Amino acid sequence: MTTTSAAESDDSRDLEHLACAAPFVFLLVAAADGSIDKKELKRFSQIMAQEEYRILAAVMSQAGLSFEQLLAACKERLQDPVNELMALGQVSEQRRPADTAIQFKAALLKLGHAIAQASGGFLGFGKKIDKHEAAMLALIVAAFSLSGGSEGGLQAAPANTPEGVLNDELFPALKPPEWVVGARDHVVMQSLYLSDDIKDNEPVIGYVHDNPQTVAFVSADSIGDELSLADIHQHAMANLERRLDSAQWEELSFNAGVEGLGTINGLVLTGDYFSSEAILAESLMKKAHQQLNSAMLMAIVPQRGELFVTNLISEENPERERIIFAEFAIKKFFNPEQAPISPNVFIIRNGKIVGNIGGMEQIIAEARKMAENEQQQEDTLLEHRGQLTGTEDEAALEILVKAHCVETMFKNLQHVIRDYVQSVTQQAHFNGNVNVLVVVDDSTVSNNDHEQVSGELGIMCQFLTDQFASLHIEASKGSPVTVGYQVEVAAAA
Repeated sequence: MTTTSAAESDDSRDLEHLACAAPFVFLLVAAADGSIDKKELKRFSQIMAQEEYRILAAVMSQAGLSFEQLLAACKERLQDPVNELMALGQVSEQRRPADTAIQFKAALLKLGHAIAQASGGFLGFGKKIDKHEAAMLALIVAAFSLSGGSEGGLQAAPANTPEGVLNDELFPALKPPEWVVGARDHVVMQSLYLSDDIKDNEPVIGYVHDNPQTVAFVSADSIGDELSLADIHQHAMANLERRLDSAQWEELSFNAGVEGLGTINGLVLTGDYFSSEAILAESLMKKAHQQLNSAMLMAIVPQRGELFVTNLISEENPERERIIFAEFAIKKFFNPEQAPISPNVFIIRNGKIVGNIGGMEQIIAEARKMAENEQQQEDTLLEHRGQLTGTEDEAALEILVKAHCVETMFKNLQHVIRDYVQSVTQQAHFNGNVNVLVVVDDSTVSNNDHEQVSGELGIMCQFLTDQFASLHIEASKGSPVTVGYQVEVAAAA
């Protein structure tokens, strides 16, 4: 009779645990929206066949179980995803060398991002990562004590020592409420109002190390005998104040578009990844007080990298001009291409956040409608289609763009190109070459403007090429993704 030792039994359980890792992440992210569709199942099979996921596929094959068996085992573990992920991280660290364990966890998070993107379909782009999927991805990041950018680029969190945490790259980072769902208790965070508990529907302050290619969140176990939350916040704020010391508030004015009202005025701070976080810095907000000659301000941080402020006279009944300003800023929260923070309107006194204006639900709803209508209008002004052109062994991505408004084109084109690229990187015959043909059909643009349009497109395409390289987005065979372009001006009718 063959007997199995306790050590062998533990090994078998750990191997099954690791083998279930990829299917578990697949279920966690793909089912975050309540269902799993055929596109997601197909995308999972395609992804696992790629070289960068070989470390995951190898462990699955070692277990000797079918994909269906692994899925069945994973479904039982979805009841407690936090503990399951943490246990998975521990097993990978115990059973693998440190560098291999990091690679294993990094591949799992990258898999999660790829599965979340799959819901858009091949060249369909109907849906991007939604807030539920984003929450699951944040959960994976936090549970593995790894930190990743929007495309899943990872690195190990810094050492949890004063020297490892309190460095020159530590900054505060505002995050939306949805992020809290997965990250609570795993990364360092606190209320926007510092002294209060974290509230529902309010953004929070996280803390990150700003590294060259990504930002790494400071893990919760950094808080201990040697470090406190106050230490981390104080150091991060000192870095932020120094970084934004020379930042300038820009004057913002636009026509109200309402009879009886003229120009709406305010200020905007932008141009830096951490511009939004200036709302936390008293010195920067006091500059806004002085520039607007107002003791009280309303401030809005709709998305990463932007902060809008204007003067406020009445908290209880803001003037119509202030409401229009709020709608203008809040609609940016609903920009599907950017990282949202909050649609709330905050009250600033003496450079500090003291609360937010209540009863804004209708204003936020109107801002959302405005954003959706503008997006629909912009879609009609920027026609595009893409396809892989070449042979079964090698093909380039050809993107044809017809721009009826150059301003709209420059606002949206890089996101259009990025979506197309992300949808073909898993196609085995994509060689990494992206050719963009832009036909300008804008009556305000003449042949004389061709050189300027071409020059700006060149800058954009080089930026995208560099970005793909930094995020390790490449063709399935490892070729870099390079974006080339050509511009034509449509002939006059």
